[in-house]
Amino acid sequence: LLLNPLLKLIDNQTQKPKIHLLIDDSKSIEIVSSGKKRTLIDAIKTLQDQLGDQVDVEMYGLENEITYLHSLTFNSSSTNISSTIKELNTQSASENHVATILFSDGVVNQGIGLDNIVSRKPIFTIGIGDTTKKKDLAVTELFVNNSTYKGNQFPLQTSILAKGYK
Repeated sequence: LLLNPLLKLIDNQTQKPKIHLLIDDSKSIEIVSSGKKRTLIDAIKTLQDQLGDQVDVEMYGLENEITYLHSLTFNSSSTNISSTIKELNTQSASENHVATILFSDGVVNQGIGLDNIVSRKPIFTIGIGDTTKKKDLAVTELFVNNSTYKGNQFPLQTSILAKGYK
């Protein structure tokens, strides 16, 4: 024992809980909130002030980490929130990540819809933007014959979903 002393070193580190702020920085936010970018930034700053030093807050856009709020550009052409949340969950698997707060208008044009996103940690959504219902038409089903002959007429059956139209 005198020649080979046995030393045991214990190092305890306490990590603060981490919250991800995910900000939808797509073009649809800029369109509906023209002139209201300041309001969104003020809301995020207020939230950060309320959380204080109790938690670590990391901000992310749809494509990358945001270091400064004034660097928000709202120029992303697509809105794929599900892949961003999946990537954040993968990156923070070994960290003390407790929740994600999502700032979005709810318009998703790629990936999985907001109601079907699976996450290991809770996602709290803060709706921003214009909530006015827009008129929209969508072809939901289309049935045609697989083959037809030149000069023949063929039946076409379709289902159309109309929102805001009679």
